[in-house]
Parts: sequence; C-alpha cells; structure tokens
Amino acid sequence: MVYGLTSSGQLAKFGADNAAASLTTTSITGLGSGETLADIDFNTNGGLLTGLTTNGKLYTINTDSGAATFTVSAATPGVGTAQVIDFNPAAQRLRVLSANDMNYRLTPATTAATSGTVTADGTLTFLSTDANTGKNPNLVAAAYTNSFKDFKPDATATTLYSVDADLDILVKHTSAADPAPAGNFSVLNTVGPLGVDATANTGLDIYGLDEAYLSVSAGTSTTLYSLNLATGAATLKTTIPSLTLRSVAVMLPTK
Repeated sequence: MVYGLTSSGQLAKFGADNAAASLTTTSITGLGSGETLADIDFNTNGGLLTGLTTNGKLYTINTDSGAATFTVSAATPGVGTAQVIDFNPAAQRLRVLSANDMNYRLTPATTAATSGTVTADGTLTFLSTDANTGKNPNLVAAAYTNSFKDFKPDATATTLYSVDADLDILVKHTSAADPAPAGNFSVLNTVGPLGVDATANTGLDIYGLDEAYLSVSAGTSTTLYSLNLATGAATLKTTIPSLTLRSVAVMLPTK
C-alpha cells in the first residue's frame, strides 16, 4: 500500500497497481496551529507513518484516521526548513535534507535523552569527479534501501538515493571522509537520467530491499513509476487524475 502527502496536506492512500481505482484521501488532524507537514515516511523501528513539519516537529500519523500525534521536536532550528526526509534503517536516524543544500540526521523519539538531537552532516555536493560536479543540487525526494519495519541495530548496509529535479536524474549518496561525521551521506553520485521530468512535487520511496517507487505530480495529476536503482530509469505504472502529491511513503514489509 502506498501513502502520499497531498499538496493540500491530506493523507492519500492507494494500491501501487490500481491507484486510481483504490484512491482515498483523509484529512490529517492534530497538528499545531499553523503547522504544515514537509514530508512523510514510515519509521523502520515499528513501522509507524511519521511526518516532519516545516518547523521541525515529528508526528506519528494514524494511517486510517489521519490523526497526528506529536513525538519530539528537533533540537536544531535549521531542520525547520526541511524539504525531504527518510528513515535510515541501519542507524535508526531520520535523514533530513533542508533548504540551501543542508543535510542533517535527527534522532527520533526514543526513551533516550538523545531524542530530538540533530547532527549536521555538511553540505550536499556532487563528487569532484562526477559528471555534474560544481552544479547546485536540487534534491526533492530521497529513500534508503533495505527498509523493513522490524529494525535491528545490526541491520545490514543501506544506500541512500535522491532525485534531483533540475537535472532529472537519480543520485546515490556516499559519505565524505574526515573531518565530516561518519555516515554523513553528503556526497552525490550521478546514477543516470530518470527519463521523466521531475518537479518540486516528486516523491521517492523504497519497499524492502530495493523495490523503488517514484511519484511525479504536474498540474492536477500524479504519475506513479517504478524506478531502476541501477540506471535511474523510470517505468510508468499508472496515472492518478485530480491528485497532486508532494511525497510518497510505501508501507514497510516485515523482514
């Protein structure tokens, strides 16, 4: 099942193979006054749908009722400019890509005193030898591989991918060497062209090991694609009329 955050802040729900026929939308309730969700993703520790607001607050979202429950606030105000989020299934941290190419990791709500702490992981830049080196990235969606809802601290390696809407490409993240924090995912490596025109309203999520889904909204409709992580090529699955999605989150399987 695929969930999406609409341009009007509602929660959309549909099947990947019969999206138009199965589509339902639900109002998201319980956010603070004036708060808006920037992005949503399923937490790999328990599988709850989670959203980050534009002012840096994390909420869980009931996938049936749309009720949002506050969990924790980010300790760093800059995370409030968040544009893209995704849970790292190996580290149990929330990757946050913000305005001005900033890159953070956020500790979600836990019983630990570190809940809400933020690590600044540097500026997102293309690898010096990459074909797009020197270009300013415009990342509008991101997702980690190997995402399952039964998180384990020793989870196997994961890879972070993102979509650049200016270049219409898929990129793979690697980490800069010292003195940057380990696991910073700040270096961008071009995988290949999407073959479609990405927009600001583009979503990306990965089901399980490497089953990738891409949503692109243009005008008043959204097109859902499967995505080849080795080449970047998008393959049409379906078009959903009268729906504009800002992001998508695929319900996590159990490993």
